[in-house]
Amino acid sequence: MLNYSWRDVVGFFAKICLPLIFVSGLCIWFVDSAAAQFFKPRYGNAVHLWAKETTDIAKAGPYFAVTGGLWLLFYSLRKFRRPTLAMEKAQSWALRGFLAFVVSGVLVQLLKHVIGRKRPYADGALSGHQFEPFTTNYEFHSLPSGHSQVLFTAATILSAIWPRVWWVWLSVAATFSATRVITLNHWVSDVIAGAAVGLFGTVLTFRLLKLRSRKTLSSVLAIAAFSAGLAISQQSRADEGGPFGVGLVLGDPTGLSANYRLSPLRSIDGAVAWSFGSNSGFELHSDYLWHRAAIFRADQVAFDLHYGVGGRLLSLNNRKDDRTRLGLRLPVGLATNFNQRTIEVFGELAFVMNFIPSTSADLDFGVGARIYF
Repeated sequence: MLNYSWRDVVGFFAKICLPLIFVSGLCIWFVDSAAAQFFKPRYGNAVHLWAKETTDIAKAGPYFAVTGGLWLLFYSLRKFRRPTLAMEKAQSWALRGFLAFVVSGVLVQLLKHVIGRKRPYADGALSGHQFEPFTTNYEFHSLPSGHSQVLFTAATILSAIWPRVWWVWLSVAATFSATRVITLNHWVSDVIAGAAVGLFGTVLTFRLLKLRSRKTLSSVLAIAAFSAGLAISQQSRADEGGPFGVGLVLGDPTGLSANYRLSPLRSIDGAVAWSFGSNSGFELHSDYLWHRAAIFRADQVAFDLHYGVGGRLLSLNNRKDDRTRLGLRLPVGLATNFNQRTIEVFGELAFVMNFIPSTSADLDFGVGARIYF
């Protein structure tokens, strides 16, 4: 799997994903309504209660946090000690995992907003045939299932690491994906389509990571994240969003940005980005933020203030010595969601005081957008 060529990626899509999509299409007409009508009157029984308690195991936030956190940990450690073979392997898999969840997640969010299928719990007739394309209404974001995409992305990664027990990982993913049907959050076809996206997105990511140009890969991911932001930028009527947001920041640095809401007044953000200033290089930063809601309004749109403290790691690409800078980061910025719950547009300035390898100061700035789910 890790040595796939572009021809192999196309072949994988044709042999595995296309049949899944075909089966998903058949389920729309012959299975979805019957399955939903079977589970609806069984609300409250043992199976439904189990599904309700376990379905959130497939929320994307923890998977981003684990894979991204591990990669950041191993990347930071190698700046201060000679990496072992095991450390390099773990860092490589953490990066593959994080980017696989990003790519697959962007694909599934784009499809949700383009297709616009109504969820079972919102479909009074349980017909499964109500569509409203190009909508940001959460109740019309049924196809494909994001939860099954996350589970099958994880299963594909684990199958690549431990291929002899691939059937275990896929069986576990299928079992917990079924909870989305039992709880009437998704139709059967949604779950199958989500599995196809998770499988293909992971294989595609493994191929992208073989690109020799880091800038080429960064551009692909940035375009994908920006496309997701455009897809969700229309007016939302029912989407409640979620605590985890991922998107794109443009400026210095430019790259992928994420934020996790601990509460309405606190959050933790971070970015994996490329600095294009005089000290260009690869940048990682994370901040603990405090928020003050609606410090001013413009045309009924509220703007929130945020400020905080964090750290930044910058790996310079134009120096032979002292390539790594580590320092304290003090950000301040404004953000608004335009009275929606799934998007956030923000602007930020951050003063950076470097302590390693010597004392110096930098300024980060940027504007961006995030999708919350």
